[in-house]
Amino acid sequence: MAKDAYISSRIYRYLRPLYFVCKICGLLPWYLQEDCIKRDRVSVHRIFNIAYCMLWVIVFILGLSVRILNQSYQNRSKLALKIQIFYKMHFISQYITSIVCSFHLVIISNMKFIRLLEKLSQVDYKIFSPDEEQRVNRKTSIIVISELVIILLLILSYETYNSSVHPNWDVIILISVITNIAAFITNTLTILLFTSFVVMVTRRHGHLNKLLQNVFRGHNHVNRLGYCGHVQRVSKCNATVPHVHSTGFKRINYVSTSQDIRSIRILYNELYDMVSVINFQYGFPILVMACWVLIELVLTVYSFLCCFTINTLKVAFYYIIFFFLFVKMATVCQFAENERQTSINLVHKLLLEDNIDEIDCKELGLLASQLRDMKIKYTACGFFTLNLPYLCSVTSLTVSYIIIMIQLQLV
Repeated sequence: MAKDAYISSRIYRYLRPLYFVCKICGLLPWYLQEDCIKRDRVSVHRIFNIAYCMLWVIVFILGLSVRILNQSYQNRSKLALKIQIFYKMHFISQYITSIVCSFHLVIISNMKFIRLLEKLSQVDYKIFSPDEEQRVNRKTSIIVISELVIILLLILSYETYNSSVHPNWDVIILISVITNIAAFITNTLTILLFTSFVVMVTRRHGHLNKLLQNVFRGHNHVNRLGYCGHVQRVSKCNATVPHVHSTGFKRINYVSTSQDIRSIRILYNELYDMVSVINFQYGFPILVMACWVLIELVLTVYSFLCCFTINTLKVAFYYIIFFFLFVKMATVCQFAENERQTSINLVHKLLLEDNIDEIDCKELGLLASQLRDMKIKYTACGFFTLNLPYLCSVTSLTVSYIIIMIQLQLV
């Protein structure tokens, strides 16, 4: 495939700032650029990606070691044993999460990111006109990049305040601060990457629901889905994204409704495949992050109730930001499940219409069975589903822990 085919990908172009920052932090392969079209250089870039990822892993291990040793030295005379345990568990969980994210995304599932871009481009080619595709991708880009800028500004403001309060920093403290910021940014970028893919798939799912409604709005005024039948498979060696030049929708006088429903079924199947790829690529990092969030939540509540200090509040600053991002991630995943339920309800309502023939009714029945069996949901390696009930479970666990701690304090 030509070099311009990859560069012209609208999805990559609109989210390029986020992807560039992820490359710097070692979360994405560096050979996503035009060099990927040269097969003889893929192996070289593969080695470079692994070496770059391992460099970040070494940085995180070094930062964790410095943090633990430095904290132990300070706590010998000043801090209580409980606060020592709190700090150590905080840093261990945070740095381990960063190591897992870097290692898993770059070394284990590096090609999955390219496959996601390919599949998204193929679906966009079938359901969007160029203007619609541009509008959807621009909206997603604005939201994701705005979140990234806000988080970076908060980090900069917080560290500027710390430097003004504590102007005399030695080398060990400087290394600890830099590695801590790097670990937090790595975890945050993983959440933003995962959330951006979930949002993009959900928007396309919602657009398919609208197309399904339009199929039955009239036999002479229906925008028939411009489905091309098949998409030429892209060579994984080239690792490029298909060029998007959608023809949009075609107005016709006679509409084969059953063929349109079959096309929508195929597109729903492709959306399900994208969800499966997302779960494979981000499932294990999300599982580790969920464990980190739960540990941090319990430790933060415990420290605030038993041994609250200013240092405890400073340590919890980054966690509070990340916790809100985690809540947003679960909410976005819940919206994805709601779109699937909307599809099922829409199909059942269409089956009750009086103006559909037997062939259309059969296709709608197959679509209903497909939506029932191919459940679009995002999980952490299958251990639990990311949605609002999961947040309720975490909240109830925290409240139960607070009640137990209060009772122990009163005894």
